Amino acid sequence: GPGFMLYSSCTVFGRFLFQPPLVELANARTVQPVEVFFMPTTQERFWKKVNKTAGCWLWTASKTLRGYGQFAIAGRNRGAHLWAYEFCVGDVKKGLELDHLCRVRHCVNPDHLEAVTHRENVRRGDLGKINAIKTRCPRGHEYNGKNTYHAKTGRVCRICMAAFARGYRRTT
Repeated sequence: GPGFMLYSSCTVFGRFLFQPPLVELANARTVQPVEVFFMPTTQERFWKKVNKTAGCWLWTASKTLRGYGQFAIAGRNRGAHLWAYEFCVGDVKKGLELDHLCRVRHCVNPDHLEAVTHRENVRRGDLGKINAIKTRCPRGHEYNGKNTYHAKTGRVCRICMAAFARGYRRTT
């Protein structure tokens, strides 16, 4: 009859996956060849999903709903731009995040990324620019030195805050 071979569990050596023979069963006439599978490295998997243009290096695989590239490592998604920065430049220091200087969210070119504070990242972004040019609160009160309180979340109109506080006290 045909020969059979038992295999031990797979073992990874560098970039290749080997299945070494464990035992040959009775009546086996020839030794079966060991099958070798190519296992791409994390770097090979990553760069295969990047389209390097003259400026931006565009992520062509999975993206978040906000347009940022995402890359799965060990079953968990990470920001593709973060992985590229850490691979090419180094770790992002605690308390900092990456700002896309090119404003293209799926760009992974480390030359287009800068580690900045969250506040700076928001200030540089489109929403930060839109809010910075506003001179009045949503109810029409002027943002000025006397009427403006600077909270962690942004500017707050003191007139609106006082009106909210008066209404809140009446209901409690």
